[in-house]
Amino acid sequence: MNDIIMFEDNEMDEIYELVSDAELFFHPQYAVDGRINYGELLKLNNKNKIVIFDRNIVSYLIEYTTNGILRDNYSMIIIALIMLYCNANRFQISVGFALQEYSNTQKDKNKIEEELNRFLTITEYYPSMIWKNVLYSKDKTISKIREIHKYNRNVDFSYKGGHQLMHECEMIALARIYKSNKSRMQKLIEFIEWNYENTLICQYTMVYAILLFGECEGVRPPKNINSVDFNKIINGCINQAWDLTYLSNWSTFYWNESESNNVHFFVTNDKLLKLIFNVTHSGIDIVNELFDKKESKEINNRMLELRNNRVKPNVEISVLENLLNKEKEELRKISMK
Repeated sequence: MNDIIMFEDNEMDEIYELVSDAELFFHPQYAVDGRINYGELLKLNNKNKIVIFDRNIVSYLIEYTTNGILRDNYSMIIIALIMLYCNANRFQISVGFALQEYSNTQKDKNKIEEELNRFLTITEYYPSMIWKNVLYSKDKTISKIREIHKYNRNVDFSYKGGHQLMHECEMIALARIYKSNKSRMQKLIEFIEWNYENTLICQYTMVYAILLFGECEGVRPPKNINSVDFNKIINGCINQAWDLTYLSNWSTFYWNESESNNVHFFVTNDKLLKLIFNVTHSGIDIVNELFDKKESKEINNRMLELRNNRVKPNVEISVLENLLNKEKEELRKISMK
């Protein structure tokens, strides 16, 4: 499809400003807080710009193009902004991680293949002017997708990799510690000790734990943590693990960008993910921000001690699976009292 976007007067500048104000695209160098540094972005003309969508963005996009409308204007504007901005800048969109998360709950491979085909049809056959019209019209409805093309992509999204397993172990351990009667400082130190002993150190997990145990406003534990239904507790931990998996998987692309011809952005409208990303990459000393001087010193000293004496744990899949089962049983014991 030859996609032509017609901008009048200052429309392009307006859209770019809206995208920055909405804080949707994240990158440590070009958009650490979601506000895009356009001066730096212009230097990337010779690089492939790839954006990784989280599950919520993909779900809204699928729903919007299936029904022609979403429940509120805000959500329709957000999807239109993202799609128009990606198209205008020739960003390549990746939904692989979102489909992996989908396969975690949707076991029917045909459904997953259908969603992939639906997404590819959207990107190939929906002209950018549809998204622009959403932004500049009172009527936010769009034409429904009429035909889903088959692309015959032979991809297995059901594989649960080491990142997801590791984060599931972390979140179930975190839930167990969170439910204890210890002080917030003691809880954080216990989680850090568990983390150093059992899994790789993920900066995003560590920041989430500090925000949570530091009682940062708006930061919540995994959903349904106090439910009497143990399966709901576990599912809440798994959902939180997926959020962290997006960030840790994205970071595996980012760390080597200086040697690559690709630049990867992460796209989300999730408030907690935005906060975790910003705190992680902005250099904020979040421990000192959330704990008093005495507590901060004790936490930082313990982290330094663990770091200096750490023996890297075995994180083979089989080891993580055993750890996951062990942590589930430990959480069950304290949850079912």
